Amino acid sequence: DDKWDTDPFKPEIINDRIYARGASDDKGPLMAAYYGLKVIKELGLPVEKRVRFIVGTDEESEWQGVTRYFEVEDEPDFGFSPDADFPIINGEKGMYSAKLVFDRRSEKLLSFESGLRENMVPGEAHAVVTGLTSDVNQIVADFQAANPDITIIVSPDADATAITVEGKGVHAMNPSVGYNAATYLSKLLLQLDDDLAQDDLLKFLGDLLHLDFNGEKLGIAHEDEIMGKVTVNPGLVGEEDGKLYTVLNIRVPRGKDYSEIDTTFATHGETYHYHFVDGTKTNKVPHYVPADDPLVQTLLAVYENQTGEKGQERSIGGGTYGRLLKR
Repeated sequence: DDKWDTDPFKPEIINDRIYARGASDDKGPLMAAYYGLKVIKELGLPVEKRVRFIVGTDEESEWQGVTRYFEVEDEPDFGFSPDADFPIINGEKGMYSAKLVFDRRSEKLLSFESGLRENMVPGEAHAVVTGLTSDVNQIVADFQAANPDITIIVSPDADATAITVEGKGVHAMNPSVGYNAATYLSKLLLQLDDDLAQDDLLKFLGDLLHLDFNGEKLGIAHEDEIMGKVTVNPGLVGEEDGKLYTVLNIRVPRGKDYSEIDTTFATHGETYHYHFVDGTKTNKVPHYVPADDPLVQTLLAVYENQTGEKGQERSIGGGTYGRLLKR
């Protein structure tokens, strides 16, 4: 986005910190792992197993590189991805993607767009509306006063009014720590005009998903004692072929069957008049290596030996290449 103080593709060291895209996720950890192997090699430490250092470059999209790698190379007995937090992460929630394409229900909503990727909480949202008869400035002022964590910008002209909401973008695995500009803008637009209040996309985002991060209103809530709760993030809103759409990024713990989620979306489609496209090609099931697995126990023992602190297993909502390995 445009929030960088430096060029994200030109690393700079400022106050002993490296600022660049990937410095912490995952180019920094990649180099740490590389030097770990380099130390082992140069010291001639005994190695009993064949070790491979596999670098993928498509983790935020379709995982094409590593997927191809494991199609043609031997599957490792075990491994880890240096991609998250200490002491260890041995569980990752599943990932479910849903694209909902809505019929246009309001002639006054000319456009609505928000989000960069589905796995990010949208930090900005933009809409253009026309024919408003209400006191827009007063409604916006009241909404802004009630929601001080976001910023609303209204730009009227002769034919239409552009409205922008600036929220806070974060990773989709923990949407509650961000401010989803798309749902805030939807909630605002529903209050601006009776015609806008009939739009199904706005009602779906503003009434069903706004500030409901765990799918309670959606009807897909579920919690696992180790992996935690389902999380829901409407990460993209846009237009194609004259229709508006949103893409939801859902993180699913163990114990929630994806067919149940499919059925729920199909049912809501009858109420909100959308066409449901599931993410069968990209959906990923939850991944968990039990805490008593020798690999997990070994890594925890190393952590405890180095830090003097007790190590505990952890699960996350994010997804790493580690889920490609059984262990």
